[in-house]
Amino acid sequence: DEAIRLRREVLALYQPGHPVRVGCLSGLAWDLTLRYEAHSNNRDLEEAIHFGRESLSFHPVGHQYRFRALEALANALQFTPDHLDEALQMSRDSLSVTP
Repeated sequence: DEAIRLRREVLALYQPGHPVRVGCLSGLAWDLTLRYEAHSNNRDLEEAIHFGRESLSFHPVGHQYRFRALEALANALQFTPDHLDEALQMSRDSLSVTP
């Protein structure tokens, strides 16, 4: 909970697209997914997917950290049956670009 609170504070300090904010998005998606796993709060999962997608939007094909954004989003999507195929593809894509 504290990690999520602190990452939200960081996001509030920086404008969209700022490198610090962009770097924080995947971490927040991961943390929210972990909390979803522990407490099954659907709002956490919805937010994890939202922040995961936002992070991915700042990591185009060829970006050195795209694999992290793909994994954070795939990790959240794996819990939604409607998005399982997308999660699997993102995991495959992440593996294909992981250094």
